[in-house]
Amino acid sequence: MNDPELLRVEDAARLLQVGRSTVYEWISEGIVPTFKLHGVTRIPRAALLEMVEGRVRGAATPTTLSRPSSEVDG
Repeated sequence: MNDPELLRVEDAARLLQVGRSTVYEWISEGIVPTFKLHGVTRIPRAALLEMVEGRVRGAATPTTLSRPSSEVDG
C-alpha cells in the first residue's frame, strides 16, 4: 500500500517519532503548513519531508526557530 500524501497530525508525529504536541507547535509557528479537510487538520507529506530535508542540510530547525538565540547558543 502506498503512503498517503496527506497526513493527520498523529501520522506526522509517528513518522518523525515526536509527540503530537511538537507537531502542533510547529504548525502554530508556521513551520509546517496545514489545511483542513472535512474538519481534520492535514499535513502534506511533501511539505513535512521538505522540512526534514532542510534540517538535514543544516537549515534552521524547528527547535532553533522556537527558542531565543541565547538558549540555542548555550
